[in-house]
Formats: sequence, structure tokens, C-alpha cells
Amino acid sequence: MSGKRVIIVGGVAAGMSAAAKARRCDESAVITVYERDHHVAYAGCGLPYHIGGSIRRREDLLIVSPAFFKERFNVEVRVRHQVTHVDPVSRKVMVRPLDAGSEYAGEYDELILATGATAVVPPIPGVDNPFTFTLRSLRDMDTIMSHLSRQRQVEAVIVGGGLIGIESAEVLAQLGARVTVVEALDRILPFLDWDMSQPAARELERHRVTVLTSQRVLSMAPGGPGVLVHTSAGKLPANFVLIATGVRPETTLGRAAGVELGAAGAIRVDEYMRTSVEHIWAAGDCADTVNLVTGERTWIPMGSTANKQGRTAGANAVRGPQLTFPGVAGTTIVKVMDLHVGKTGLSEGEARRAGLDPLVAHIHATSHAGYYPGAQPLEIKTVTHRDNGRLLGAQVVGRAGVDKRVDVLATAIYAGMNTEELANLDLAYAPPFSSARDPVGLAGLVAGNVRAGDVALMTSTELNQRLSKEAGELVVLDVRSGKELAQTGLVKGSLHLPLPELRDRLQELRPYRDREVVVVCRAGLRAYVAARILAQSGFPRVHVLSGGILEWHYSLEPAGA
Repeated sequence: MSGKRVIIVGGVAAGMSAAAKARRCDESAVITVYERDHHVAYAGCGLPYHIGGSIRRREDLLIVSPAFFKERFNVEVRVRHQVTHVDPVSRKVMVRPLDAGSEYAGEYDELILATGATAVVPPIPGVDNPFTFTLRSLRDMDTIMSHLSRQRQVEAVIVGGGLIGIESAEVLAQLGARVTVVEALDRILPFLDWDMSQPAARELERHRVTVLTSQRVLSMAPGGPGVLVHTSAGKLPANFVLIATGVRPETTLGRAAGVELGAAGAIRVDEYMRTSVEHIWAAGDCADTVNLVTGERTWIPMGSTANKQGRTAGANAVRGPQLTFPGVAGTTIVKVMDLHVGKTGLSEGEARRAGLDPLVAHIHATSHAGYYPGAQPLEIKTVTHRDNGRLLGAQVVGRAGVDKRVDVLATAIYAGMNTEELANLDLAYAPPFSSARDPVGLAGLVAGNVRAGDVALMTSTELNQRLSKEAGELVVLDVRSGKELAQTGLVKGSLHLPLPELRDRLQELRPYRDREVVVVCRAGLRAYVAARILAQSGFPRVHVLSGGILEWHYSLEPAGA
């Protein structure tokens, strides 16, 4: 046993995980946690859901108390105490009680920084007004709920379309508010690719949430009973504005102590959670990590990551560097009304920015066997390495079964699986739970077919771009039925030849043999069959629209136009 003096700055996920693990590893250690807030551990990710009423009791958000930690772990937890300075030479911290008492010094053998992150408030003129809020703490939540309770009709503007912004838009809409989301990028949920974000935007709009993308908030000014939010598209009246433009790592203490910073300005740590300063460790939202796919430093603040990093830091602080935390795949999931959206690994855009030439494929399936009641549509986009087939990332959208597919795909990324291994995974099957060919396996098969040269895919984004520049060079062949075309329309300028008639009418396509042909169907399967027929009938350049017309997020013209 070491008897080490361990000071942990910050509670919540990382700090309290570190404290608990340190105690389990060393009964003789003297462990003290300083937390400047009123609560040392609460479910921050549940804040929007208490505002909306899904989590009814506020106390359900409170995970543990200082008394609980003292009783179970013999850890001294001091809330409303702020560490103001760290001296790594003398190994002392200065502590300021925020309610009463004088500043005092605390000595440590090992120091763990778990200072978290703070909400980013852009320098918008007029943002400092009584109608504008952030949502990062229990106090923020209480203030927001008090404010909303005083409004007869809530006119809400959410600035930022990330996780907190979209979760808050959902709960406000469910409370009867009129909600507008303003996002500066071209899509909400920017960790997704543009095409995979579109179902989420449509789902919000289906529930009467206005979504404004590629728009910036320019200023705010008093107006009526609230404020006028000036955007690049016009003025939005509001009596409640939530700034949800992200967070930044809180590294003030670390920087003053001389620790090296890494990705996004977070504290750089190694796999043991060591910083560049001896005897100082860091974990949680204030610390960076490694992207498991690219090997590059990254910063993705998530409660799940904070717990694992805290556990690692706590063990190593008392026992020496033994446990490791290898990094993250960036796995994320969010509920958007009745839609579930998840992602793991790299998006297509992230893969391209990393200098990779990814192979991209979409599949549409169902959450379980289609003949068993309750099956819901499920969409998966995979991003794989073109040369070796290694899974680089995936995005999943649907109303059921999204979480388990994302988790399987995250595990595949962690294990370094390729498309063939993905296709051959032995996953649980029974009609109420999956199909005989699970969507994950189907995604592996499709990507594997592309790598094998059996099919070439073209995404809707690429096809739309190329049609606008070289429409005369491309031939778009729609092989759906006439009834389907009448219901949905078709890509402008498309030829129509239903798949059952293709073999008998191939001569009609002979004039297009030397041109590039893109085959379209509803979801991709019939187009794949048609592409194989064409490829084996002398058509050298045939593509399939990846994911079919379900992936076409652009305008369609009426059949027969």
C-alpha cells in the first residue's frame, strides 16, 4: 500500500471514477476531491430530458453525494471548493472555499485534473440578455426550467444543431414550444455526413421544428416580450434562446502548471493518462485521446470516455502506470423525436480529410425480419478502406435497432475488422430481433462486392454534382416499376426500363454502351442485379446509385415529364 496523497480536481464522471478506482486499488491512499459546483456527481447527459419531463424527478439526476463517497470509499469530497493554483514543484494546490473560509494549501503526491469542459458562447452582439441560456450544469437546468415556467407560449431559438441543441429542440417541441434551430454548417448533427443528417432534419420538421442550416446568428436585440434574433436569413422573435454551439476543454489550471496541450486545446495525455508534468494526470473532458482509426490525437468529450479515462487515471495514480486507455472510435448516438441516429469511426468527410480514399456504401434494411410485426426501416452507411477493406466508420439511422448495430460496428472498428469479417459475423438471429442476414452483415457484403469489382457505386452527392456539370455524359437508368415512378418521380433526364424487362430490351440500351451508366432503384438491390446484367452484356462503365432513390435528397421530376 502506498499511503499516497491523491488530490482530484473536479468530480462528475472522470473525477469520481478516478476516486473510486484509486480507493479500490489502494486502501491506504488519502484521497481528496475538490469540486467547485454544488454537486459532485450528476447525470449531465440527462439534463434536457428532465426539462422535457421524461426524467420526472430531479433527484434521479444526482448520482452520488459526498456523504456516500465518504461512507463507501473513505474519500473526502469537498463541494464548493475551487482549486485556484497548482505548483508542480512543491506539489501543492491552493484551494478557495466558495461559501465560507480562507484560502488554504493542499499537498499531493499525485494530482488528477478532471476539470471538464465549459460551454462556448460566441461573441454575438446582444447575447448577454435575460432570455439567453446555456445548458451545462444542474444550475443551468434549474434556471431554464424556472424561466420556461413563466412563459405562456415559448418561442424558442436553439443556436447550434449538435447533440445538446437537437436534444433540447426535441424536448421543447414536446412541451408545446415553437422551436427554430439555427445551425451555421450545412447540416445538423455535424458529426454525420450531410446525406445521413437529412433524415434527422426531416424528422424535426415533421414535428414542426424549423431547421435553418447554413445560417448564422448575427446579433440579438430587445424585441416584444423577449428578443429578436437576427440571422443571415432574417429576424426570429424569441422569449427563450439556448446557446448550444459546443464546449471547450477547461484547462486553466493545467496550462498554468505547464502541462502540454494537445487536440482542440485539451490536455495531452498518454495511454496511462499521464500529462507532460510529472505526478500530474488528466482525464475526462479536459483531456485529449487517440482516434483509434487514424491514430491521430483527438478530443471527443463524452461521458462514456470520461468514465474510462477517470478509472485509468485513478488506478495509475496510486499503483503506477499499469492500466491503459487506448483511445476512442468516436461512437455517438442521439434520439431525434422517434428517430435514432448513431455513428462510429470516421464519416466519409472525415476519412477524406484524413487523406484516405474511402469506399462508401449505403444499405437499406429492416430492424428485424420484415415478415414479423413491427419491423422498421434501417439505413447504414459504411466507410471502408479501399485497399484492405478495413472498416473505417459507419452511420446508422432508423426507428429501432440502431443502437445494437452501432455497437457491433464500433466493436468491429476496435478489432480492426474488414468487410469480409463483418459479413461473416455470427450475430443473434430470430425474427423478432433480426433478419437471417443482419443489416450489419449486409453492409459488409455490399462493401465487399464493391472491393471485389462486382459492382461500382456512386453516391447521390456525386451523381447530383456530376449531373449539374456533365449531364450529357451520364446515362441514368431507373429500373423501378412504373407505379413506383408515379408515386415518387425520378431523377431528371432518367431513362426508364423496369428490371423484369431488362434482358429482353437490352437492344434499346445499345446506343449508350460506351457511356457511363448509373442504375437506380428504390434501395439498391434491383439496381445491383441490373448492373450485373449490363456488365456481362458488354457495358463497361456501370454504376449503382448507392442506397437507391431512398438516398436521393434532391429534387425529382414527375414520371413522364
